[in-house]
Amino acid sequence: MIQDIDLVFLERFYTYLREAYSCSNNTSIKYMKRFAAILNFAEKIGLLKTNPFKLFRFHIEKKYPIYLTEDEVNLIAGKAFMTKRLNRVKDIFVFCCWTGISYRDVCNLKLSDIKYRNKQYWLIIIRQKTDNISQIPLLDVPLQILEKYHPDFHKYPSDKPLFFMSSNQKTNEYLKEIANICGIQKSISFHCGRHTNFHYRLKYSVLQDVFS
Repeated sequence: MIQDIDLVFLERFYTYLREAYSCSNNTSIKYMKRFAAILNFAEKIGLLKTNPFKLFRFHIEKKYPIYLTEDEVNLIAGKAFMTKRLNRVKDIFVFCCWTGISYRDVCNLKLSDIKYRNKQYWLIIIRQKTDNISQIPLLDVPLQILEKYHPDFHKYPSDKPLFFMSSNQKTNEYLKEIANICGIQKSISFHCGRHTNFHYRLKYSVLQDVFS
């Protein structure tokens, strides 16, 4: 019965999420907030007289995003691996470090998303997560990676994905293997590419302000 839920139950459920499913604190708290929404509604319609979540402490641990330095990106980019899968994941990850697009967006990337304007190739995509339009210049490194897999990409079918991608979970496993081989002591995932791109843009915008 929903009326039997008390603070002890909530604390035990939080511990269950941490131990049985190896959820981090912040992930567990997200689940607890969804649980709280149900009990808040039950309280509103009169099913609960006392909401135990009023006594539950929601604690979010502050996390600092992991990003790679230029030297680390160059180290990964210049490394030749023994297997095609690692070389492919390496190339697509470096592509995303330079463009800042996410795993989901690179999975959906098509030739029709590439436009040539003012003597420059651009990625013009609608981001899956936000529905916002992103216009990203294709600089030398990502353009070279694109041409590596599609030497004459202008003739590639515009409705087909440009890159073959493994699942997000598998891709992250491969990236950890790549980091280990390269001696990079960071727990990287594919999303690290976006943080790396943001760090680059922030760094160079600050430098432009200083020297302008």
